[in-house]
Amino acid sequence: TVLFDLPNTIVVSTYVLLTLVWAECFLQSRLHTENAIKLKRRWLMGYTVFNACLYFTQMILYILVFVDSSRIVKNILYAAMTGINICAVALVAFLYFYLNIQFAGFPYRSPQKKQSLTTISKVLALWTVSRIAWAIALLVVFVCGIELLHNSKSPKLSAILLFFLFLVCEILPIAVMLDYSYVQIMDFEDDNVSNHHPIGALVEQDYSLDSAAAENDEWLGGMHDSFGLGVGASSESSDDEEPLLMQV
Repeated sequence: TVLFDLPNTIVVSTYVLLTLVWAECFLQSRLHTENAIKLKRRWLMGYTVFNACLYFTQMILYILVFVDSSRIVKNILYAAMTGINICAVALVAFLYFYLNIQFAGFPYRSPQKKQSLTTISKVLALWTVSRIAWAIALLVVFVCGIELLHNSKSPKLSAILLFFLFLVCEILPIAVMLDYSYVQIMDFEDDNVSNHHPIGALVEQDYSLDSAAAENDEWLGGMHDSFGLGVGASSESSDDEEPLLMQV
């Protein structure tokens, strides 16, 4: 029972971590003026709290399994695994819709960034579907009273069902993540160092250029005024000296 539940815990934790990576890539793919550092700190704190609650729940379930390995404890384990997967999917869905609504007015940096984010989003969608399928399967096991681990009546059927669940809901998403989204994630990580707040940098650059242009215009205007006064003074002095020359 412990070995059956432990991979699910690790996969759920990896699923939430993949969601944080997707959210960071989402921020890097758009031109925005939001404070990305504060958002990342909040997400990291939320991930830490979620992991703490996840492993604390698993520890309680393991204690119950070792103390009493009856059918009731196994049903509690199945129900808890179903609830954990549903909670993880609900949190991911909330974050997905929140970011898409919050940053709906900000454009993408480039078509390449949009395409990379789309690829990572498809991988995240596959993980979400696999978690939903796992939760539904365990819910059916819990409601119908099916024994997956110790089925003396049809052990081959239980083994085939477990293999299918592990293959579709855990092995396949991990393989797809390592195959299709690793390059795109590394691409976003490289751009994160050089382009953290592109709009803020452009605004600051435009402001410095405008300030330099204003100072240059002011200096040229002062030089022009000084030159104009000099010409006027010289013309006035020449006008004053003209009668003297005429008298001579």
